[in-house]
Amino acid sequence: ETGHLATACARLSFVEENPLLEKKVAEKKPKLEEKLNKVRVRQILIRFWSGKGPHPMNPVARKPVLRKLDEAELLMLEILEKLLAQKCQNFPQLCKASSECGSALKGGADNGDLGWLDQAKVAAL
Repeated sequence: ETGHLATACARLSFVEENPLLEKKVAEKKPKLEEKLNKVRVRQILIRFWSGKGPHPMNPVARKPVLRKLDEAELLMLEILEKLLAQKCQNFPQLCKASSECGSALKGGADNGDLGWLDQAKVAAL
């Protein structure tokens, strides 16, 4: 039993360097201190079936997930290569096309958006 496995790719930058978020930030005009202490969290979730129990459901496609762990890892690596090739500018499109998380159904640049993560609150955990 290997437990839960995950593949992660992180791209951290100041909000001013991300053109997709810059427009939203300008509209909301948060204080500079708030911007620097928060990180925008987005994800592309790829589900897999462990071979035991019921198949997990893909809430986006509304179908059971049949792929095994190795297939999910290969798919995630392909997505990661596409993200890196476009310097993550294609994240919303790849998320909408690939993610198996309900957050992928959000429109526009909000695909895969999990919201803001406050670094101070995380440090307190």
